[in-house]
Amino acid sequence: MNFINHLNEAFKILDHTEELKPVHIALYMALFRHWNKNRFKNPLGIIRDDLMEKAKINSITTYYKVMKDLQRHRLLTYLPSYNPYTGTSIFMQVLTSNKKKSATSSIRKSKNDEQNGEVYIYNKNNKTYKHNNISIEDNLKKNASKKGKPETAPRKIFVAPTLDEIALFFIEKNNSKEEAERFYNYYSSNGWLVGGKTQMKDWHASARNWILNSVDYRPKDNKPRAGHLHVKTDKDYSEPL
Repeated sequence: MNFINHLNEAFKILDHTEELKPVHIALYMALFRHWNKNRFKNPLGIIRDDLMEKAKINSITTYYKVMKDLQRHRLLTYLPSYNPYTGTSIFMQVLTSNKKKSATSSIRKSKNDEQNGEVYIYNKNNKTYKHNNISIEDNLKKNASKKGKPETAPRKIFVAPTLDEIALFFIEKNNSKEEAERFYNYYSSNGWLVGGKTQMKDWHASARNWILNSVDYRPKDNKPRAGHLHVKTDKDYSEPL
């Protein structure tokens, strides 16, 4: 490969595309240095931290955005492995000023391939690699799902129950309708907040706790309430303690 012609063509794209900024040039040149060091082999294994240090990029978000832009302008193809032991690879597009594509072109596309968003990559041994042109954001989502991170379920919206619904529930739990009204009046007055701070998620669970607490604090026969002062009616206060 004639790397001088390749760089001239790359600089034409980088210079005449307003979207591409100095940070894009910095990352591409870091990739080119790594490519040159490895004798222009494709695909090229990369280490993100090493590239970010050479390109003077401090943000991982900026790194992936710049990589996405370079891929969109056909300067390279991002090849995630989804395997922490093999690592990520980059397929550097060989640029040439000839109108006809040379035999050393590393990426060839047909019209059908462009419509389907697919790229066929050929190495020097004529082995074909098929890779879907997926965005880097989608690749990151796939990596996260493969690492076993659960997808967040949609949050349920709380709907306040009616007094009749609560009364029926309390009766089914062998409790009184009056207690159901106390429960309804208490939570409807504070906006159905648990502890006065957190929005209620399951009123059935709150009602069960209410019933349990009402049983615990219900006064029992012949047993005085806690905290009350009880003395004998015939106590003689003239006696010393």
